[in-house]
Amino acid sequence: TAAGATVRLGDEANVFDVDTDMLFAGPTSQIRGTRGTPTLPLVTPFCFFPELSCTQGNDLMVPTADTASPPPGSYGRLQVGDGATVDLVPGVAYDFCDVRVGRDGSVQSTGQVTINVTGNIRMGAGSRLWTPAIPNDLPIVLNIGGSATVCSGTICKPTRMANSQLR
Repeated sequence: TAAGATVRLGDEANVFDVDTDMLFAGPTSQIRGTRGTPTLPLVTPFCFFPELSCTQGNDLMVPTADTASPPPGSYGRLQVGDGATVDLVPGVAYDFCDVRVGRDGSVQSTGQVTINVTGNIRMGAGSRLWTPAIPNDLPIVLNIGGSATVCSGTICKPTRMANSQLR
């Protein structure tokens, strides 16, 4: 669910539910669920946000069309090449400084996982952040300290962003 007083969805953005007072939606964006009014504050107490950290220089680079299964921990940048897949271990947390997912790339888990990003997330066309084995469930918690840019990719799970925009 994308929720906030103002929500902006870029062209070809794909989200499930949107709760907002003011929606700016690109002409090709898609809301697959419902549109409702947010209950503010979104989190009680407002504004709880976990302290985010990452390990600069401990970058995780997954080449084009490759697959990686990194152990949980603190990383620098996560860069997922076009068509590459990152399988995350369920039941744990991963910390990243920034995340970039190339065209048709996937960051996925088979169960509950927390992804903390101190900086920004950029997802390319056809990319996915999801749990393919658990349809209609919400096991990925995504905490973003910066902004999220989704270029016709899909973020299928709950997202908390501090002073951020989902573009």
